[in-house]
Amino acid sequence: MQIKQEKGHYTLYKENEAIGMAVVDGATILRLEIVPEWRGRGYGSYLVKELLRRGGGLDPKQTTRFTAPLPRDEAGLKALTEKLGCLGRRSVTLTGVSLAEGKTGAMCYDAGKNTCRPVQTERVDREFLGTGDVFASVLTGALVRGEGLLDAAAQAIDFIRLCAVRTAAEGIPLREGVDFEPLLGHLVPRDA
Repeated sequence: MQIKQEKGHYTLYKENEAIGMAVVDGATILRLEIVPEWRGRGYGSYLVKELLRRGGGLDPKQTTRFTAPLPRDEAGLKALTEKLGCLGRRSVTLTGVSLAEGKTGAMCYDAGKNTCRPVQTERVDREFLGTGDVFASVLTGALVRGEGLLDAAAQAIDFIRLCAVRTAAEGIPLREGVDFEPLLGHLVPRDA
């Protein structure tokens, strides 16, 4: 197999046949395609892994963060999440996952427990800046407190929704990001 950089994209070749391609901008995979007859054989995973490795973003001891188009169905999301878990990560969380109209959330895979499930909440119909950073912070805090991945992701998703509802109700401009500071008390464990 060979990956060649050609005219703003990468092409994956098996022998002399082009079987896939990816368009990359920094740490963002804008487009990823595998020829239909070659799908389901791990070539998409291989292409993502190699692009991350080439970009210096694949280190089993570090968090890898990148953006890519997601499958639109639950089975495809589970398969992608589980495959990414095999790249040396114990846990994988894909954010921006919508499995139904008006819903948003994440798909979580915990390799240690061999569980892969979605966490969903009602979507607030507006764009917000800063939700990814807040999600990562709440998720990390819950994990450090000993919560399991699914519970930690649910806490993060619920907190983001609470912040989004508040931000929308207050009419806070997009450029100011999501208003989370007044709601931090919701993250304090009840038994603390």
